[in-house]
Amino acid sequence: ALQMNKSTYLKENHPFLYDNYSAAILPDLTFGRYFNNIDANVNLAYRTYGDRFEGFGTEIRTRRHSVGVESVKFLFNYLGFVPYVGPILSYENLNTSVNGIDYTENKLALGVTFGWDIRVTKTGSSLLRTNLRYYPNLHMSVEGEKMMFDHLEFNFIQWVQFIGRKKALRD
Repeated sequence: ALQMNKSTYLKENHPFLYDNYSAAILPDLTFGRYFNNIDANVNLAYRTYGDRFEGFGTEIRTRRHSVGVESVKFLFNYLGFVPYVGPILSYENLNTSVNGIDYTENKLALGVTFGWDIRVTKTGSSLLRTNLRYYPNLHMSVEGEKMMFDHLEFNFIQWVQFIGRKKALRD
C-alpha cells in the first residue's frame, strides 16, 4: 500500500513527520464468484495494514481494516493478458494512535479496483492476477484535521484458484 496524499493532521500538528510517506505490506484475502457468461467477478475482500511514524518524542501509529464487496468486468483478452476494472464498496475501520491516545472512525468508502489476469487457457483451474485498489480521499478526522488512508494498494502476482472448476470440467 503506497500513500498517495499527505495528511493535514501531520502538517498542522507534527510538521517534522509531514514528509514521511507511508508504505506497507498487506495481506489480501478475497473470495468471489466468476460469471462466465458476462466475464465478470463479484468478490468479498479483506485487507489490513498499518504504519508507524516517530520522532522528537512523538509516536503515531495507524491501522486500517477494510472489508469490501467489489465487482469487476474483464475488458478483453489479448494473448492471455486480460485487464479488468470495477467499483468497490467497503466498510472501513480506521485507527490512529498519537502517543497512546486512540482515534477510531468507521465508515463506508467507495473505491475502484483494476488490474489484469494472465489466463493461459479459458478453462484453467487457476491463474495469476495483478490487482490494484484505490480509494480517493479516504481519511479519518484526528483533532479536526485529516489523517489520510488513500493508499494505492498494489497486489503483484496473486494466485487465483477456481474452487471446483477442475472437477466440473471432468464431469
